[in-house]
Amino acid sequence: MATIGLYLAVLVPFGVAVYLVTRRVMEGRGREHVMAEPTASPPALLLASKGLLSKWGFNDGDAPGDWLDWCEERGIDWLALPSWREEILPALVCRFLVPVLDQDVTLAFIGTNHNPVRAGTVDGVDTEDRWYDAHDRGPVLTPEWVEVTMEQVLGVTRRVMEGRDRE
Repeated sequence: MATIGLYLAVLVPFGVAVYLVTRRVMEGRGREHVMAEPTASPPALLLASKGLLSKWGFNDGDAPGDWLDWCEERGIDWLALPSWREEILPALVCRFLVPVLDQDVTLAFIGTNHNPVRAGTVDGVDTEDRWYDAHDRGPVLTPEWVEVTMEQVLGVTRRVMEGRDRE
């Protein structure tokens, strides 16, 4: 495990997926995943806008280790929570990321074992062919990312459990 300044979860060569404020680097499956102890208060996830443009975005749709660790530290059984990929991540993207984007983005929700929520169009232009572009030649979305505290993630998770989220 190598240490870096600010943890930014990076899928190489596919760009940033889910940024987590952390410091350790973990390697796996030909991609470098950056993770570690929190450096911000309160602990937060950073959802990268470009995650909407990639099959591998948002940590390939996997729940971030820091979220799972945060739950365990608080006695929350994350195995009993709704599916990160199918329910929590799409709800977070809809609630926190899409409303602040400077571009007009329509979403596509996909049943997959990869990133389940992607931009179908950006400013009216179809982006589906960009989802598989390892060279990251898609449109640029701004802002680059949004920060979501773990408490906000937990709040969205509770709303998903109550059936009130994911519009």
